[in-house]
Order: sequence, then C-alpha cells, then structure tokens
Amino acid sequence: MKRTFISILAAAAILAAACGTVYAEDGYTPPHEHEWEFVSHTDYTCTEDGYDLYVCKTCGEEDRRITDEASHRNELVSETDPDCENGGEQVFVCSVCGEKTVITTPALGHDWRDGETVKKPTLFTKGALRFVCKRNDAHVRYEDIPSELASSPAAAASFFSVLGAAVLALLTTGAKILFDKIKKRRSPEIDAEDGAK
Repeated sequence: MKRTFISILAAAAILAAACGTVYAEDGYTPPHEHEWEFVSHTDYTCTEDGYDLYVCKTCGEEDRRITDEASHRNELVSETDPDCENGGEQVFVCSVCGEKTVITTPALGHDWRDGETVKKPTLFTKGALRFVCKRNDAHVRYEDIPSELASSPAAAASFFSVLGAAVLALLTTGAKILFDKIKKRRSPEIDAEDGAK
C-alpha cells in the first residue's frame, strides 16, 4: 500500500513537471509541450523590469520574458569640475520619478612648479623658496632654506673654529691689556715693598 501511494505521487510529480502546472477541473492536465501565446507587454519603470507576458494555450501557465531591465532615465542637471582643493560633482535627475543621483570626484591636488628663491640664506638667517601651483596661480606655498651654517656641517665647523680662535685671541689680548693697566696703577710704595722682599 505504501509503495503504491509513493508510486502515484511520483507519477503525479512527473506529469506536473512535464507541463509545469496542473489546471484542469479534475486536477489533471495531460503532459504536453507548452504552446505559448503573446498576451501583453509591460514597459520597464525605474524600479521594475519591462517584460512580455506569454501564456500557455493548453494549461494557462504564464511566462514573463524580460525585455528591458529596470533603470532610471537620468539627465545631467548640473556639473562642477574639481580643482586643486575641492572635489567635483555631477547631479543627475530621473526624468520619470525625479530621483536625484550625485556623483562626486575627488579634488585634483596641487601640481607645484619648481621652487623660486625669494630670499637667499645668509650665514645666520634662513632663506625662502616660493612654489606656485600650475593649475591656479593664486595657490602659493613657501619653504624655508636653511642658513649656511645649518645646511653645511663643514661650514659650521670652520666658522666655529675661526670664531673660537678669534675669541681666544680677544681674551688673550684683553687679559694682557688688563694686566698692564693693573700694573700701571700700582702705587710706588707697593713696588718698594715688593722690591725689599
């Protein structure tokens, strides 16, 4: 009994699969090849695909055949080009539903020309380089040029060597002058006492 019931179910499934759907009043439609008949066309919208509807003349099964995928009918309404510091933007609006779509592009960034020396460095002071953007002359930046002492260790060593020698010479000369002045100011009594000793 159980086997017979399973066999009947299997046969019913095979028959239903042959046509796809059972529609007759008694619940049975004999196996057949679908005979499709065009019924209608539906245009696509912004959110739903367009399709042609076909129906089988024998069993009434429906077949929707996609003709156009859903999509907006966007029209460009405004556009801003990107520059060095600000991104660009394109604004589209769907002519059917009015939905707005914004596409942004990143800022381009600066494209600097080679630097121009606007202040030369000296032994002790920094200089300056001026850079101008190729895309917009109003965009300017500056960079420091280190002083000659800061940019060259050899120059700094030489400078401080000469400076040290000059300071030592000044100190030596100053000490000699000071010693001579002190010597001249000594009173004759002190000199006599020093001589007696």
